[in-house]
Amino acid sequence: MRQNNKEHFGQRSEELSPNFGQRSEELFPKRQLTKAEMEIMNVLWERGEGMTTHEIIEEYPEPKPAYSTIATFLKILTNKGFIQSRKQEGGGKTFVFSPLLSREEYTNRVMKEVKSTFEGTR
Repeated sequence: MRQNNKEHFGQRSEELSPNFGQRSEELFPKRQLTKAEMEIMNVLWERGEGMTTHEIIEEYPEPKPAYSTIATFLKILTNKGFIQSRKQEGGGKTFVFSPLLSREEYTNRVMKEVKSTFEGTR
């Protein structure tokens, strides 16, 4: 029998968070966020603490995105090294997602990258 998306995502997410506790400058990906990824990061940055998938969805206006859509983007952000996940205490299979860098760190790095691209010093 196939696991539901929540169980499957939670198990895979745990496997994809080997960088828990490392400093963001050691892990910062050289890629920029897509619009959809940025929306999720903004929700996490605004809250200032870890959030579950359901809590992230609650922050979206109607029509709310599907659970599987947000779960997919959380998996992508984890793979890219922008966020980490951990099991919620007493939460069974529920995972909490937290950013690995602040909005300010991300903005500064993107601006540096843009500047170096325009100056040809990349």
